[in-house]
Amino acid sequence: MRCLLCCWFAATLSLQAAVAQRRLPWTASPPDLSLGERVRVWTWEPGPFARPREVRLAGTLVAYSPLDSVRVTRTGPAALFSPHPDRTVYWSSVAQIDVPNGRNTVDGAARGLGGALGLALMFNLLGRAFGCNHSHSCPNVWRTTARAALVTVPAGTVYGFFSTRWKRVY
Repeated sequence: MRCLLCCWFAATLSLQAAVAQRRLPWTASPPDLSLGERVRVWTWEPGPFARPREVRLAGTLVAYSPLDSVRVTRTGPAALFSPHPDRTVYWSSVAQIDVPNGRNTVDGAARGLGGALGLALMFNLLGRAFGCNHSHSCPNVWRTTARAALVTVPAGTVYGFFSTRWKRVY
């Protein structure tokens, strides 16, 4: 019986889902990227106490040789504080490569609505904690959500318009 249990356990560990096999970086073919394209590269670097940490580098692709290295010039706010704007990442430490995939407007509006609901729930909880049950003046969650959504949904939409949605290519 133990032998069957051990064989079953080994078989379940050796079999992986098709999705997991497809996402392994070393099994995927390198993407077709052009120089000057905006990319986000995820890499592993030694962190504090010699433990590896994952680092994201977003910027413009300067040099690209598949299966050897990727060179990225940082853009945006991170470039202002970086002493070396160009970073070369060797292919063995590349975990993921993303490219921009449009705007994030709908997601920003949805997050604004979720933020309004969260604020309404927090105000309702605070009101009940300070005794609004006794005076029967507790705030209605749905009305408070509707009032807060007048501000948070447009703010989330604007934030989503100026943020970028990324698509994984490797």
